[in-house]
Amino acid sequence: KAFCAGADLSPASASNPNSVEGDVPTGREANLSYWRDGGGQAALSIVRCTKPVIAAVNGAAVGVGMTLPLSCDMTVAAENAKVGFVFGKRGLTMECLSSYFLERCVGHKVAMELVLTGRVFRAKEAPSGLFNYIVPADMVLTKAIDLAKEICETSPMSCMLNRHMIIRHGYSTSPEEAHLLESKSIYWVSRQADSREGIKSFLEKRQPEYPMDPFKDSPDWFPWWKEVSTKSRL
Repeated sequence: KAFCAGADLSPASASNPNSVEGDVPTGREANLSYWRDGGGQAALSIVRCTKPVIAAVNGAAVGVGMTLPLSCDMTVAAENAKVGFVFGKRGLTMECLSSYFLERCVGHKVAMELVLTGRVFRAKEAPSGLFNYIVPADMVLTKAIDLAKEICETSPMSCMLNRHMIIRHGYSTSPEEAHLLESKSIYWVSRQADSREGIKSFLEKRQPEYPMDPFKDSPDWFPWWKEVSTKSRL
């Protein structure tokens, strides 16, 4: 049983989603200036989402089957699932934002080893940081749902802002830059309805009912990062 066995490696054709055929107007040659990695587009959709995303890897996962979960906020994997980053063994390179997320998950040296060897291994043998939880196959979805339920006990607005702070603040962000953003954010959220409800429900010893909608009620300074357009022009 596979979670995702990777890209379609059959010859290029309009029916193969991994090729550019069918993606460009008839008569126009494929061109790097407008071709985009489909896995990367899916990963960007996950990253840009206002809600957290949990990957439940309940079977074998190689290629994009391993790279797409990297862009998710949490991953639960079946202990005996075969997994690997096999780009080099197919003469390919990293995709689906894996060159951005893998190192952040497992560290520089381990990322190098996983990618440059193309090793396939069991999830239970995975290095620390690749998965949040490794469980028996029949418990993968249950554990993922349990995590989702825990998240649902927090403020949706806080959740959205906090996950983007973690995603957007990488090695290129200084402690000073992080401090300025955190100051702006906590000043804003502490004056909002979700904060009032969070404190009130805690004092009243009851479950909170957060009223704010991250999609509609986000602060005027969100997004705070410089947005990069990845849209191709055909």
